[in-house]
Amino acid sequence: MKLKKSETLADHAWYYFENREFEKSIDDYRAALHYDSENTTCLINLGVALVGLERAGPEAFECFNRALQIVPNLDSALVNRGGAYKSGGELEKAKADFEAVSANVNSRPEWVKTAVEKLTELPNQMSTKSLDHRKPVVNAKPNTARKKD
Repeated sequence: MKLKKSETLADHAWYYFENREFEKSIDDYRAALHYDSENTTCLINLGVALVGLERAGPEAFECFNRALQIVPNLDSALVNRGGAYKSGGELEKAKADFEAVSANVNSRPEWVKTAVEKLTELPNQMSTKSLDHRKPVVNAKPNTARKKD
C-alpha cells in the first residue's frame, strides 16, 4: 500500500514538475518520499525542482547525495548535482561530477551527452580531461534508479 501511494504521489509530482509548477511538485515529491524514502527518481526530481526555484541549497544537495548513497555513480544524480554546483559557482565540484559521468562506462549515453555539454559550458580557463574517453563495453550493466534488494 505504501509503494502504491508513493507511486501515485510521484506521478502527480511529475505532472507538476513537467508543467514547471515546482512548489506543487516539491510538496508531492516530499510526500512520495515519506512512503518510499529510497526512490532515487523522486529524490533527484525534488532536488531539481528546488534548483528550479533557485533554492539550490542544502536540501537540494541532500537529495542528490542521498540518491548517490542508494545508487553510487548514478548518472542522473551526478549530472543534476553538477548543475546545482555550477549554478552556485562551485565550478570545480561541477566539473568533477560531469567528468565522473563522462568517464563511467556504465553511464547511459543521454547522460554522457548532457555531462559533456555541461563540461563544455564551463569557463574556458578550466582545463577538462578528455570529455568522452570511455571505451565501448559489451554487456555493461546499465545504471538503475533503485537499490536492488
